[in-house]
Amino acid sequence: FLLPIRRPVYFRVRRAPGGLQAGSRRRFCGVLSTSMAVGTILSIILEGILLILGLLGAAIYIGFHPELLPSFRAFVNQLSNTGTGGVQNVLELAGPWLSNPLVFMLALLFFSGFTPVIEETAKSLATWAVFDRLDSPAQGFVVGALSGAGFGLLESLLASASPDPSWASTLLVRGGSTMMHIMAASLTGWGIASFRASRRVERVLGAYAAAMFLHSLWNASVVLIAFGSVRLATNVSATDILGTAMTFSGATILIALCIVIPLILGLVNRRLRSTPSLPSPKFPPREFGER
Repeated sequence: FLLPIRRPVYFRVRRAPGGLQAGSRRRFCGVLSTSMAVGTILSIILEGILLILGLLGAAIYIGFHPELLPSFRAFVNQLSNTGTGGVQNVLELAGPWLSNPLVFMLALLFFSGFTPVIEETAKSLATWAVFDRLDSPAQGFVVGALSGAGFGLLESLLASASPDPSWASTLLVRGGSTMMHIMAASLTGWGIASFRASRRVERVLGAYAAAMFLHSLWNASVVLIAFGSVRLATNVSATDILGTAMTFSGATILIALCIVIPLILGLVNRRLRSTPSLPSPKFPPREFGER
């Protein structure tokens, strides 16, 4: 699994910090491993807690609306009896629920609202861990890119641990997601290092806002494609204009991001390489062998 998954990660990491230095080898390995061991696991835990709270909220809602309980039980029983390989049956059963605007809004809130905040905060922990060793905004940009690469690498390994007929498409999607993680984390890394150099809090807040917006836009496009595809799959006998519009708009945004993000990475890298690296007057730069 690691061999095909690491290729897009390696390519994006080489493109983001090409010509820029993250510091010592120890710092390089430390940021990468911290992002994988802390950032990804912390995100999974926090998002799991949110899902549990969401299930509790759904249970409370059904408790106040007992007329929904029989249909919900019937749905669960039918879903458990579909057997293996019954993807179409699952779509037919879940279609009415997934076509509910409330379910769509809740999915959009979770994946485009809560998830970007949690994951961008968790990814930036590795950069904050070396805060007093960042010698320039360019170095923060590189450290952030490494943090995003570690996060995306472990997330991709978890997502593709069980090979199936769609394994190749899973790798393709994960390659794009890792690119987004690297771009977003490099923004927060730049903001953190800029804050260290200038003590201007608006820079780090703006960097976090930009990273979360990018992450939110990416996840929103995926949600649109997923819900639009379900609508089209469950309404094969009629033309579903809304499902077509959702799928098309989501795919358009996703393709545009896949084109724009590498260009931005290259432009930012070029700009940072042309900017002289000035150490912060408050914290002197570390030598190569120091942590």
